[in-house]
Formats: sequence, C-alpha cells, structure tokens
Amino acid sequence: VVSTQSTGSVGGTKFWDHETGSTFVGGNEEAAKINNFLHLTPPMIKLHTAELKKLCTPPPDKPSSCLRQYTTNYVYPGPSVRHPLSREASLRVNIKDLQMDPETEGYFRDLVSANQNMKLSDLHPKTYEHYRLPQIIRELPVLMELQGDMLTIHAKQCPTRKQNLSLCYYRLSGFIQEAVDLKPIYKELVLDKLITDFVFDQDDEKRARFQEKNFVKLDLTEEGGMLGMTGSGEAVSRAVDIITEISQDVVTEEIEIPEPYTRYVTDHCSAFRELLSTNEAIYSDNHIVTFSDTIQNVKDDLSDLLSSLTHFTLPCPDHVIQFVMTQRFLEGVTANYDGLVTPGVGGCLEVIVRAEYRDVITSLITARVQSVQDTVVTQDIPCYQDINWNRLSKQFDAHVTVSEDSVSVTGAPEVVKEVGFFVKQREKFSRTLNPDSA
Repeated sequence: VVSTQSTGSVGGTKFWDHETGSTFVGGNEEAAKINNFLHLTPPMIKLHTAELKKLCTPPPDKPSSCLRQYTTNYVYPGPSVRHPLSREASLRVNIKDLQMDPETEGYFRDLVSANQNMKLSDLHPKTYEHYRLPQIIRELPVLMELQGDMLTIHAKQCPTRKQNLSLCYYRLSGFIQEAVDLKPIYKELVLDKLITDFVFDQDDEKRARFQEKNFVKLDLTEEGGMLGMTGSGEAVSRAVDIITEISQDVVTEEIEIPEPYTRYVTDHCSAFRELLSTNEAIYSDNHIVTFSDTIQNVKDDLSDLLSSLTHFTLPCPDHVIQFVMTQRFLEGVTANYDGLVTPGVGGCLEVIVRAEYRDVITSLITARVQSVQDTVVTQDIPCYQDINWNRLSKQFDAHVTVSEDSVSVTGAPEVVKEVGFFVKQREKFSRTLNPDSA
C-alpha cells in the first residue's frame, strides 16, 4: 500500500494496493501516520504550561510523609499501552524517620539485614489484617537494600503497579511489627507455689516446654512460685492469657493424711494418682489444688481410699529380709496389688495394702519366707566391672548390694552360684577383649 485517499463513507479510509491494482476501505488512519512530536514546538509548550499553572498548587516546603514511592511510565510503539517494566515499584524510607526507639530500631536493622531474601509469608501475621494478599503473592520474595539509614524496597513480581506497591508496604509494616514485638517487656504475674505447680502439673519439663513454645522466660521464686515473665509483647500477652485461663477458679485446701499411710499414698499408691487425674487435681505440700467445683469430690474419694487401706506386720528373720525384698518381688506387689512392703524393726516386714488384698499378700510373703528360710545364703563375690545389677537382680531373683571391689548376693544357693559363674565368665570375656588390662 503506497497511497491513501480519504473518503466520506462510514467504512474509513480508502487504500490503494499496487500489487493487486485495486482499492479497499478499512484500517486506522492514525496508525498510518509517522510518530513524532514536531507539533510540540517551544511556543506551544510555553502556552500549555501557562494554562496548566492556573490549576496547580505550590509544592509543600517539606513532604508530609517520610515514604517515597518510585514508579516509571514508558511511552513506546508497542502492541499495548502498558509497558512490561511500568509495573515495577519501589518504596524508599529513612529509618530515622520511622521514629522508633533505639532498641526497636536495632531489632529492625537486624531483621532487614538478615532477611533480605525472606518470603512475605514469613512476616508477622498481623500485617495480613490490612494487606489481604493472596497466598501465592505472599510467597514471592521482595528485593530489599539497606545503605546506611536509607532502606529501599523494590517489587516487580505482580502484574500491576498497585499490587507491587502493596507488597512494598506489606513488607515494611511486617518488619516494623516484628521489631516492636521482639523488644522484650516484663509482665508481672504473681502466683504462689501451689497454683504454679497446678498450672504446670508439677513437671519441670512441661514448664520448660511452655517457655520454649511461647518464647517467654518465667521469673520464679526460690520456693517455686511465679513473679512474672519476660518476652516480646505478643508472646507475653499470649502466655498470660493461657496461665490466667488455667488458674481461674482454682482453690487450695490443706489435707492431712494420717500416718503410716502418708508416704504410701503420696509416693506409691496408683489409686491416689488416678483419683487426682480424674478430678484434674494435684497434691503438693500437704495441699490439694483443683477447681472449686471438684474439691469436694477429691476429699470424698480420698476419704474412701484411706478407709479401704490396712497396715500390718509379718514376722521375718533378719537374714531372710534381704531375699524377700528383691526388686522383682516388690515391683510385683506394687503392680498387681498396689501395695507397699518395707523392712520393719525387730525382724518383721511392714505391709500397707487394701484390706481386700491382705490375705493374698500374707500368704505370698509367708510362703516365700518358709521356702527359703533354712537355705538362703549371703555371699560376697569379687567383682571389678561395671555391671547393671538392677537388671540382673530381676533376672536371678536375688538381692544384690554393690561395693567397690565386690558384690554381696543374698538368695537361694543355686541362685548365688549362678551369679558367681556369671561374674567369672564376664571377667574372662573382658580379659579376652583387653589382654593389657589383665
């Protein structure tokens, strides 16, 4: 097409095609023109600017915001009026203009320096409330550069300029919030030892996990009570809410457990532990700590438990007591009958168990004593090795007392003989592995 002719028809412009020797109507007349700005002569520019000045206001002496937005507009002969690079946006700010205290500013600088390639999803969740960005956009990294006090944030991943500016503001507000929350504060929260034990179930490991999980450090007294905690503002607030919710409506009441059942109930009785677990209670320093609506249930159940217990003694010669008191036998009494057997004074055994199991325990101990009363022996066996005698005492059904260079074994003669043979074979095997130590 080398020539055009304007027509008055609605179809547009008539074009002449030399190759076909015919004319056709269509196209855009403006597209056929050469792009130039020759019509913008200096006199015309001066005229236009003079008219535009009437509509403009004078610039402020000092910008009202410390934030600077930088974008670029492109004019080019392309298929779209939107240039691919025009979506890029930058945000520049002087850290001093953010008016943070020195400690918070230090945390802010550390965060920016250490996380310049961090994803948006790693920022503080509070910023989601204002900048509601899709999850796919949160995963995009944003370029950051810190030179002195000047911080520049650059984004170009999103398809529009507005979205990229939102990303810049989103990351800036996220780091500011992180810096504010990292500043440690001290929150006073006074709890006595009993309430503190109730909150953490008398478990030091649980208390340590609570501090690690909630990023706080508890301030405890020598007795075990709580004075307060230290941590970031949000972490402290969350931890205080958790402790306050647990300790709300908790009461303590002193409970006296009569002798000789005190040690048995508090240290050995599984029924007492189950009672406390069922009623969400703990026993600490002669006090029951639980919620106000369950304290009476605990007292009633404890009264029933104490009334079901019995304490009695069984005769047992002194040289047989060690054999009867083997670890395997004691663990069997505790596991099967929830009882406690201890050496008494004057050749006897003291037993605490529920009244329903009294006859069973009596017959077990009596039969055990009678079967070995005349045959049980105690023998010292030389031994210079480190052996797990707790495990072996269960294996051989004997009582073992360990000294520096020997072990004292109490049991049936055949059992003592087996232990001596085991020790000799162990030392022989050790000399075979280490001949220099012989």
